[in-house]
Amino acid sequence: MRHRVYRFRCYPTPAQAEHLRRTFGCARLVYNKALEYRHEAYFRRGEAVTYNRTSAMLTRWKQTDRYAYLNDVSSVPPQQALRHLQKGQAPLSSLRGPSAGRRYGRHMQANRFAAGGWPATRWRY
Repeated sequence: MRHRVYRFRCYPTPAQAEHLRRTFGCARLVYNKALEYRHEAYFRRGEAVTYNRTSAMLTRWKQTDRYAYLNDVSSVPPQQALRHLQKGQAPLSSLRGPSAGRRYGRHMQANRFAAGGWPATRWRY
């Protein structure tokens, strides 16, 4: 069986590019806030924070006036950011020290989108 590679490039309209920037920014914000909360909970109180707890925190953040703009983007990328944080933190649970839980790499906007994660009304061509 042969594997083929398909490469393509997207050229979004300015409105679509703005929506993608907002989406990536919201996912990054959720990831960093949840990481900060997990780090503080572990090193100050010695407790582990689960995905369910961070997901509930995301719901509360969306209800505040300060982070109400999280409701403007699809809910899938922020939830996936929390899943990636949980998956990345699991191997580090036995690690002790200041480097536990840090995110390494240059993947500034490495978000994945599930099928059906975008409402059909947002993209008009």
